Amino acid sequence: MTKVRAREDDEVNLQLLNPADVEEAEAGVNPPLRSDVWASARRKITLFSAKHKGLLVKLVYGVLLSFIAVFIISVYRSETNNAYPGPTLAATLGRPADMSEGWAPLYQNKSLYVASENGTHFRDNIMKTTKYVAAFPIGGFIEQTISQINLLYLASLTRRVPVMADFVPKEMRNGSGFIPVSDVYDLARLSESLLSPILEWADIKERNSGILDEIGYVSLTPVPDSRFGPDTNHVNIMAAASLGWPGARKDALLQSKTLPSPIKNHTLPPDEHMLCYDSIYYAATTKDYEWFEEWTPAWTLVGRHMRWAPNVESLARNYISKAFDLKAGEPFPPYIGVHVSHMDFVQLCNDGISDCSPPLSVYHEKVKEIKHELFALHGLSVNKVLIISDGGDAAWWNIVQDYGWHRIDWTSDTTTELSSQWYPIVLDSIALSLAKGFVGTKHSTLSLLATKRVQDWEHGFTREV
Repeated sequence: MTKVRAREDDEVNLQLLNPADVEEAEAGVNPPLRSDVWASARRKITLFSAKHKGLLVKLVYGVLLSFIAVFIISVYRSETNNAYPGPTLAATLGRPADMSEGWAPLYQNKSLYVASENGTHFRDNIMKTTKYVAAFPIGGFIEQTISQINLLYLASLTRRVPVMADFVPKEMRNGSGFIPVSDVYDLARLSESLLSPILEWADIKERNSGILDEIGYVSLTPVPDSRFGPDTNHVNIMAAASLGWPGARKDALLQSKTLPSPIKNHTLPPDEHMLCYDSIYYAATTKDYEWFEEWTPAWTLVGRHMRWAPNVESLARNYISKAFDLKAGEPFPPYIGVHVSHMDFVQLCNDGISDCSPPLSVYHEKVKEIKHELFALHGLSVNKVLIISDGGDAAWWNIVQDYGWHRIDWTSDTTTELSSQWYPIVLDSIALSLAKGFVGTKHSTLSLLATKRVQDWEHGFTREV
């Protein structure tokens, strides 16, 4: 067969012709009919099919086996995850359109990572073939949030299932006022974003059981070669992650000393099954206070996916609506958030830093810059400003009022799902994160997370003072 280019209706068509047809076509006589072309093509296809019948049969069988394999995998996933019956396109792709149908991917099926929920000790409730990692909370709500994000990052590095501790009030260590992470953050959504299972201690140990479990844990302070320098506060998270493997952990133990536990006075070595750290707030990849950098891996890979639980975000929106004096049915408005941290000002002044307490007018100028930027680049006109602050005298708050800025009155309503010690800082954090622009206080961890959230979640503009 020979391929000839023939012009027809100003389009170039590729036609299959017999040699005799080619000669006549080149001579310009007896142009071939389309029926002759298709007849010739059918003859060639028939000859090819007869010659390669075995190959075609294998090809057809291969396609059928592929469809069968996809079908079986889909059914298996559905049955394993208690999904709706029967494979569907949505199940095959990984997520149905309607999550209310009860579907969940494998990494969200806790029965694969929790052996039982009836045991009084956590060891009775975890899988023998699965390895876990946990860490103790430290600091206030913001510091504990950063620690939780570092834990999830560490879990990915060690290929372990993270077990998240409740938020613990700094003033209370007796169990009263503890709140689960899932009451504040949407862990199901986070698990889906990370494609990783996430557990809380309540999944493997009954709350308020009164039973103490003994476990050896790692203190990162003496870990060999873990710090970035002799005078640094932070430890290398990769050095911490290396302890997730028996060889590195054995070498570290040879260079360290095991201290007795404060309550039961036991000296158990770090646990292989449930690897536990005293704290990982001061963990970083390259330098001290890495979280204040734009590129911090823990935020980029984990933290930006850690969204608020729907209930607590709805509660925050209600308070914000009251602060703006919105009437029923009015749409939730765009606004600029401001955080003025007087506590950080005091610390800077104590450290001898000049100009450690900037006036409110500096924040006002930054707000005007962001308003201009939002309108120029996003076409968004923003007139409302919400301020969060931990101090200031009456004269200072009068200036806030003169600017026309708004504040949330936490004392107006104490009926809330969160304990009184927690909901102001939690809802403050949410209120700042929902802003289209943000002006924060340098060195403040509350401003730090608000800045990252506004930039990544709202694509907003930020400044710091």
